[in-house]
Amino acid sequence: MSAQRVGGGYSYGMDPISGSPRRPKPVAPKSAVSSVVKEFSAPGVRAIEVLQGGATLWTAEEDGSIAVRNGFTGEIAHRTTPQGAGLVERLYATTSLMWVGMNDGGVRVYDHLVVDEEWPSGKTPSPESDTPHTGPVHFFCPLFDGSMLSGSTDGLIIKWAAPEKVVEKDEPNGDEPAPFTHLCLSTPSTSLTALEAYSMYVFAGDLQGNVYVLDAETLETKRMFEAHPSATVTCLKYMDGMLFSGGSDGCINAWAHATQREPDKQPIGDESWHDSPIRKLIGDPRANQMWSVDDSGKIMKWESTAPFGPRNSQTDPSNPIDGGTPLECGPFTDLATFASWDAVRVWSTGSNGANFSWFAQWSRAEEHMQDAVTGMQVIIDKDQAGLEVWQMFIDNIRQIDERRKQNLARALLRNSDKGLLYVYKRKWMTFLAKMYEIRRRQSVAACLERNMSQGLLRYYFDNLYFQAQSSRQLRQKVTMVENIMCTTQKGLRRTYWKKINQYRHKRKKEQHRLDLAAALTTFSEKAVLRRYFKKFMRFLDRTRISKKRVQVASSLLRSCDHGLMRMYYYKLFNFKMISRRNKRRDALSEAMLKNTARGTQQVYYLKFCKWGETIRIREQRERVASLLQRNTERGLVCVYQQKCDDWLDRRMKHKSEEDLEEKKSRYEELLRQQEAEKARMKRIEALEEMRKKRDALKAKKEELIATVATMKAESTELQEEIKKKAHRDEKDKALRERLNDLMAKLKEVALNFDQDHKLITTTADKCKSIAVHKLFLQAHMEVKRLVIGALGNREVKEGEEWPLHGRFKKIEKFQYNTINQMIKTLVITFDIMTLKDLAMLETDEEIVFNATNLMRLYENSVRVKDRQPVVEYSRTGDADDAGDED
Repeated sequence: MSAQRVGGGYSYGMDPISGSPRRPKPVAPKSAVSSVVKEFSAPGVRAIEVLQGGATLWTAEEDGSIAVRNGFTGEIAHRTTPQGAGLVERLYATTSLMWVGMNDGGVRVYDHLVVDEEWPSGKTPSPESDTPHTGPVHFFCPLFDGSMLSGSTDGLIIKWAAPEKVVEKDEPNGDEPAPFTHLCLSTPSTSLTALEAYSMYVFAGDLQGNVYVLDAETLETKRMFEAHPSATVTCLKYMDGMLFSGGSDGCINAWAHATQREPDKQPIGDESWHDSPIRKLIGDPRANQMWSVDDSGKIMKWESTAPFGPRNSQTDPSNPIDGGTPLECGPFTDLATFASWDAVRVWSTGSNGANFSWFAQWSRAEEHMQDAVTGMQVIIDKDQAGLEVWQMFIDNIRQIDERRKQNLARALLRNSDKGLLYVYKRKWMTFLAKMYEIRRRQSVAACLERNMSQGLLRYYFDNLYFQAQSSRQLRQKVTMVENIMCTTQKGLRRTYWKKINQYRHKRKKEQHRLDLAAALTTFSEKAVLRRYFKKFMRFLDRTRISKKRVQVASSLLRSCDHGLMRMYYYKLFNFKMISRRNKRRDALSEAMLKNTARGTQQVYYLKFCKWGETIRIREQRERVASLLQRNTERGLVCVYQQKCDDWLDRRMKHKSEEDLEEKKSRYEELLRQQEAEKARMKRIEALEEMRKKRDALKAKKEELIATVATMKAESTELQEEIKKKAHRDEKDKALRERLNDLMAKLKEVALNFDQDHKLITTTADKCKSIAVHKLFLQAHMEVKRLVIGALGNREVKEGEEWPLHGRFKKIEKFQYNTINQMIKTLVITFDIMTLKDLAMLETDEEIVFNATNLMRLYENSVRVKDRQPVVEYSRTGDADDAGDED
């Protein structure tokens, strides 16, 4: 095949490999399969990486800088400043970061969205942070948990964790990123040449052609296998469930990854396709293909699924599969791709400065889209059920955590004054919000009620009632102010004038409301009830006014001596009249009650109450006398003299109480000192107890160390037992297969359904009452008994072959008939057995060892039945034709 030059590159056609039963034949694409869309000059490019769907290219320049180019034209849009003498060896892009590997062992991280260096942030490089590797960094590989692996030619692999930005105390903007930290290190080999990761595993290749399988969490080596025995592993790629390895011998191998055994090797293509070392492998999972490129710049596309052949997309007789020339891009330095559903774009850079942008298209988008949709739908259905369970669990945990945080926050808030203020403020705000919501709902309900006649009546009634309540509260406040103002004549006059004016306005407003209410409720039953209710309320108001007048008159009388004497005289007169009336009633009731015992008790009880009333009257008279005494100078002096005596008594009592309090405080101080001394002694005792506990913990630690050592020894023993058990299982499996083969052969030569139907039916009936494996064992032991008789009752150990060579003629002819029946019984019972019955067999190993003897015994039993001579067999298995004849 001759490749056609298209604008500086090559264009060729390919057909799918025939013989793949599960992949339908693709439809021919509308345009060229591979073509060069752009060639740009960029001498000295050491590495290349694609970003933003192929719109941006990052290239490593020969002067140590990094250039950001246009993905379509190759023009430089931005160039970073070189730092130090190191050159860029590798570029690797993630979602938001660009990882850069240097030839001096340094690692740099850029934010490719703003083209800003994230780490190291300092301008002066430090060997500890900027050069973690001692050799050039050629490999970057992301892991499932978001961390990154970096590898260098010195064999060191470092796992990096990219942290979030943190705010420092001296930097309020918080734009300075935290340093990238090393999670763990590993050195599986002294010469690292390739690095790849998938799921929980990391794969690393070295110069000796070995591939190491590491744990992604700890970077510990799990196992090692030889991928290219006589070459170097130059690149690794994991896709479509296979691990592809490229070597310096130009071969590409596919490995079915397995953690417990050696992987299966499946070579790809022919060594004639690449005559120089494989430089790079790039996967295209959407098209199920893989790109390979060697040092000479030869590019090939391969099937990533069985049978792993070269990929072609056109029925061209000159395609690479039929011996043509593959795609070539010249001397090679780096290769990068970006794939969509129906096309892939490739950028290649050469050491001679020739850089190309390639475009490849295929028409299998709908097929792969449908397969992906079907597979994802199954995964989504399975994950949805698990997600619902986890979501319920997460919701419960979140609710528990929220309640715990709220309880903890309330407990912490109550420990400080500020917290208590915040708690009460929050409660008050909550109460206000609730009241606002209640008022809002009430207003909405009122608006809805006013749309009906009954609601409108209720609305006006509520308004009138609220107004009455407000007026009542206002009257109470005014009454309190009036009582204060009544202490002076001017205030009293002003109060009465104000009351008269308010009463006039009140009557006017009430009359207006009554007229309005009467107009609204004139001819209803409720209106009549309301009218009588208003009359009753007016009666109560008049009664209240009359009582108020009496109170005002009483206040006026108290303002002068004559009025005060008249008031007390009037009260004394009423008291005497009431007392005289009560005396008459008491005398009459006493006379009536003395005729019975209960009445006598009642009389004495009334006398007791009267005695108490007398004491109360006496105290009242003393108060009245004191008030009258204060109206004279002598009485006033006596009162003040009594007050002075009371004050002196209280002073002496207060002084004695102060002395008592001082003694109590001194006593409490002594108690506090005693408690402090006790606390110090307790601390000393606690310290001694903690020392004893420390010694006990040390002893316990030593015991635990000894226990751990014992457990490690037991773990080693358990591993050995597991290996032995696995070996036994494999041995039992092989023995079972040999037993199945023997029984199949015996069934083929010994059993005839028509002739042996009666025996089969009889044996099946016996199996209903006797266990199948027991019938099998009885038949086997009967054959063994006859064999031992032929051997002269010689003891035969279990698992040992019967030494029947040269002794077949010693078995009697009637015994051969028994052997024939027993062997047929063995075959019939073996067919009836289930897996559980087969597991209960104990003589299967002996049967397998004597398979040849059983076949020979059956053959001789058939000869005896056909009246033919018995055949002897030598130790080598040759038959002796000489035999006895009947």
